[in-house]
Amino acid sequence: MPRPVATPPTRFLAAVTVLGLGVLGLTACAGNNEEAFNTYRHGIEQVPGLTHFESGLSRAVPLVPTGRIQVELPADRGVYDALVAATCGKDRGIATTFEYTVTGEHTAFTVQDFPCTTQKFDPLKIVAAADSVETKTTLSIGNLSPGLAPSPTSSDQPFTQRVRLDTGNDPADTFALFAAIAPQLPDNTLEIEGDHLRASTESAAEVTTLASDLAALNETVPLLSATFADTLTLDTVSEPDTAGIVAFLTARSPDLYRDHSIISRIGVPDAAVAPPTDAALALQTWVNNTLGITGGVSENTLTLRLPNVDEVDTVSRQIAEHGTDLVGVVMITPAAGAGVPEFVSVPNTIRPGTTPGDNPFPVLTERFRALAHTEKVRRVEAGRGSLKVWLLPSAVGDESASETVRAVMRGIAEEGALSVLWMDGVPVDGYR
Repeated sequence: MPRPVATPPTRFLAAVTVLGLGVLGLTACAGNNEEAFNTYRHGIEQVPGLTHFESGLSRAVPLVPTGRIQVELPADRGVYDALVAATCGKDRGIATTFEYTVTGEHTAFTVQDFPCTTQKFDPLKIVAAADSVETKTTLSIGNLSPGLAPSPTSSDQPFTQRVRLDTGNDPADTFALFAAIAPQLPDNTLEIEGDHLRASTESAAEVTTLASDLAALNETVPLLSATFADTLTLDTVSEPDTAGIVAFLTARSPDLYRDHSIISRIGVPDAAVAPPTDAALALQTWVNNTLGITGGVSENTLTLRLPNVDEVDTVSRQIAEHGTDLVGVVMITPAAGAGVPEFVSVPNTIRPGTTPGDNPFPVLTERFRALAHTEKVRRVEAGRGSLKVWLLPSAVGDESASETVRAVMRGIAEEGALSVLWMDGVPVDGYR
């Protein structure tokens, strides 16, 4: 179980921490809730067939525990059904983040949510579809609307999910994988991310049509990358026949491209889809082999998904001792209810040493904890000189709640001499 690592207090943030004293009366109740969580995770640990189990407790907000559970299992229906039975409809005791990874012959698929039976996709079918491409693949799906429900993928309210797919450096593999898994993806608004693909889709029909069209087009017009939102932008290997591409796609799917214009251009391989650097791959290997954490690499950036900000502190110090050779490191932790927002860092280099200039992450998580105290925030994006915050839906439009968060943000900005300060996509007065 990870142990929180203390960080040097600052005048402003120390003052904010005093707010936590008001919850001292919750100690006995928290103890009972932790007992329920221990019973819950012990039941999951006993599921036969799991290949990995990990759990822990942390307190991003003093005296308010949050739990985390991570499991891995083979793409076996019996094991998966047993996991569902042990996980869903049970008393968790406390706010809990859950992550499970299903492994197939070629595929590792990570779901950052509970495997409840009403979720809008079947992870085993997604793994089977990905395996059919016969390329080593990592997939993940997570929620971009945290704090709305204990388990957004099993609720009926609309939300957005991020799907990440990694197949290596060959764009053809990316488009083949996208076409294979698209029919199995949930019927939600999706943000699709890959080394050669970015897409924002609004329905299952749209994502399936787009994926099929890109795979078909790539067979005749080799693509370097594709981006789909209001328009479809295609980077091609050679000078494109724009009129021919438009005719091909509109003949296949006239309804889709009636509302989305098509732009095609010759791409530059190193600029359009730069391969991972040797330094980034070396750091990825070290983190995996030494810390047991699987990270994703894009160009010169390593992205790590961790269970909570206590782990961010710990892992950043371990990386600092090792050194990064100027590789940018992104760390992301999931939301766990109103008191624990999602944490996302911008890419930061980490150097051997203990000062914020060497390793900025302990300071970034200290700022995160100050904002978490407000219980009004759903997402915190932090960098050395920047802080961007998104409010919970319940706080949007509530001027009192907004001003509470702005006051904390201004205090952080003054203390840390930040130049960029945003709330809900808009600069806070006096900042850019």
